[in-house]
Amino acid sequence: MKKLISLLRGINVSGQKLILMKDLKALYESLGFENAVTYIQSGNVYFETALGAKAAAKRIEDGIHDRFGFEVSVVVRTPAELKKVVAGNPFIKDGEQIAKKLYVSFLSGKPTKDAIREIESADFEGDEIRVVGNDAYLRYHAGAGRTKLTNALIERKLGVATTRNWNTIGKLIELASASGGE
Repeated sequence: MKKLISLLRGINVSGQKLILMKDLKALYESLGFENAVTYIQSGNVYFETALGAKAAAKRIEDGIHDRFGFEVSVVVRTPAELKKVVAGNPFIKDGEQIAKKLYVSFLSGKPTKDAIREIESADFEGDEIRVVGNDAYLRYHAGAGRTKLTNALIERKLGVATTRNWNTIGKLIELASASGGE
């Protein structure tokens, strides 16, 4: 069985696309996924399946649409991929502790070189973005709530993205480890 973590985009935000985590867990079980464990209300789920990441994401998207009646984009990563995200953060230097300012936008696909060059060279008034593969690392100097480097902008430039703060990524890795994920 493959150990995977799904990241749902845009659920339980401002009263939109509401899904209780107990209902999400039940959905995963009904879809044939095993050992489903949710983490916080933003739609993070560790689970096990024989499916690959893309097939699992599609099954989850279809299941959410069928059960809850709305569209949700789903990005799936392995625990090993999340560990690589942590190890590869270009904004952490010499153990610098700035976790509250760090985020990662998990992209559904690899953006073009032109799109990457355009967004990385834009002026976001001190906020920064670096794209590595299918992930966009973000550092917000004044906080995520005041940035011009919004998820909507990231999606316009780079494609479907779901963003998580640095602490959540660490907790997802811990959850996968506690559940037997690599």
